[in-house]
Amino acid sequence: METLINLSNLLCCGCLEIYYKSYVHLNGKRYEIVKLLGEGSYSFVYLAQILEHMSSRRFSITTQVSFFDSVVHSYALKKVVCPAENLTLAYKYLQEIHNYKRFQCGYIVPCLDSQVIQEKNGNKTIWMVFPYYPLGSLQQVVDRHMLEGTFISESEAIRIMIGILKGVLRLHSPMSPIPNINTNGNTHNYIINSSDSQSNNGDITNDTTMDSTLLGDQDLLLFPEIGESTLLLESSLMELDTMLSDTPPTPVDPKTPYAHRDLTPSNILFASDGYPILSDLGSCIPANVSITTNSQLIKWKDWIAESCTLPYTAPEILNIRLNSHITTKSDIWSVGCIFYCILFGISPFEREEQLRGASITYALSTGHYSFPSQNRYSNDLLNVIKACLQIDPTARPSADTLFQQLETLSHTS
Repeated sequence: METLINLSNLLCCGCLEIYYKSYVHLNGKRYEIVKLLGEGSYSFVYLAQILEHMSSRRFSITTQVSFFDSVVHSYALKKVVCPAENLTLAYKYLQEIHNYKRFQCGYIVPCLDSQVIQEKNGNKTIWMVFPYYPLGSLQQVVDRHMLEGTFISESEAIRIMIGILKGVLRLHSPMSPIPNINTNGNTHNYIINSSDSQSNNGDITNDTTMDSTLLGDQDLLLFPEIGESTLLLESSLMELDTMLSDTPPTPVDPKTPYAHRDLTPSNILFASDGYPILSDLGSCIPANVSITTNSQLIKWKDWIAESCTLPYTAPEILNIRLNSHITTKSDIWSVGCIFYCILFGISPFEREEQLRGASITYALSTGHYSFPSQNRYSNDLLNVIKACLQIDPTARPSADTLFQQLETLSHTS
């Protein structure tokens, strides 16, 4: 009875809280799991923290006092459980890790650490560590405006669009210089409001501390060791390309353009200064693909079903067929859908489905959409969206052309 009473007292006063904490050890660091942020078929994303103690000393005339300051660093931990029989899944996520390493820049979320763990049952658990972005995603910002009955101004929308394109430009032209984030030395706090500012509590360190834009070039070249199990997988990494091609894989040239293939408002996060950053490079692969055999076509259809988000998928991918040639222009279509969503709170083809009752697949395939009759945006900005949503991929502008057009509009809006 005494034991039960003592246990009850401990539960009431919260003294047993420590026993319910979960920890993950990755490459010598211990992360405390705070909560689940999201989950998919095989993956889970957690908010995690590391408590760092920094020793310091204070002096007075008669005493010298040592004490510890504590700083909490917050991270997003992505956990992927790969069944033993599904090596393809392991290769996909290992490729994602390599993509973050390949495209290290301030416009794409950095992977700060990673580890592959070989489980006793044959499964592989892959962990990735990212900065935590408390301002959330573009989708969350759009949803908040819809709920509050507010809208994003044209000047703010253009700034967000320009930021998105900087990340896309890095993927499409890996070796080309990208303009600096802070135009004219200004930061962009255009999506931060009172509800946003409450996300930064006390001494919680958000993405500003770990943002790759604050690191020097040499720091960006550092990539943590990710264990012997990774080396076992790396020998077969290029099999991912083999699954999507009937020809033997060749080493990827650093200048090779890549395409994201799953650009959506949910995959665009906001840094602490309100600047957009691309995330989720799990579907990012070399951009130029030709479909020349039936077996390759079948594999690609399976890959598309697993990797692409329908309302933002280009028609040439949705209706892929023999002799199709896919390029970076599929991303431009997705960018056009995202731009439309920024302005009107919904993707153009989801809106068409709601208005007309036609299937979203049909609307996408035909490129049929419309703008609200009452809108507050200039024709020049709407024309940018129209240019992106051309059925013919060759008629769509490049990311660089779009960037230049929006830069021009930014000076007049």
